Amino acid sequence: MNKLQNQVFWQLLRRDLYLFRFDYLRAIINSVIWLFCNVVVSNYIMSAMGLKTGYGLFILVGSLASIGLFRTVHSIPSLLRDIEGDGAISYYLTLPMRQSWIFIRYGVSFALKAAIISFSVLILSKLCMWQVLDLTNFALSRFLIIYLISHAFIGFFALLIAAYLPNMTYFENVWSRIIFPMWFLGGYQFNWYTLYQQLPVLAYLNLLNPLTYILEASRAVFIGQDGYLNFWLCCGMLIIFTIIAAYFGVRKFMKRLDCVW
Repeated sequence: MNKLQNQVFWQLLRRDLYLFRFDYLRAIINSVIWLFCNVVVSNYIMSAMGLKTGYGLFILVGSLASIGLFRTVHSIPSLLRDIEGDGAISYYLTLPMRQSWIFIRYGVSFALKAAIISFSVLILSKLCMWQVLDLTNFALSRFLIIYLISHAFIGFFALLIAAYLPNMTYFENVWSRIIFPMWFLGGYQFNWYTLYQQLPVLAYLNLLNPLTYILEASRAVFIGQDGYLNFWLCCGMLIIFTIIAAYFGVRKFMKRLDCVW
């Protein structure tokens, strides 16, 4: 992109983040309530039923890694309503920049919002659940790497879903047919090696699930590498998944709105 296109792109991102401030507090409150309920049950109730010590941290990290995805999926309807209603996107496509970058901007915007929410909830989690969120094995440099890569994937994955949804009527199917199976079977309540010991075929199929790599890498950062998929393997796979999601998401939107590459 030339200088003018760069300026337009970043101004659109600034606009998105400016408007996001009105939704920020609501998103944080909803996320914290969901996370708090999960951690209380897993750390105090499930441990009393015989689960090993540390399961609360296991679930807490999985919840922190999942929040960005859940909040971003909630942003899809607004984009679909805008497209169906011939709204702001019609104006954006007339701006002096390549039309493909309009859709890339949506992916980047989704990623930034998800990253802001996730980081805010992480800080609140440490302040409110100091003992549960044990940082003894925490690796800061690896955290920053997986934090950036995972939220980049989340942003463009949401773009991909929006691109292939015909209209708002089908949005309910996203949760029951895509997000929940990927998340629940991707290792929210167990690690990949445990799944491999019990159901090896499903474990190998799960290697096609990008959420598996987000959860495994996040736990390797907070809990330690032992017992989880290799951190660098997870990062590499997520980069591949991000490129695929970005390519097909932008490509589908370009065709859907009859844009010029």
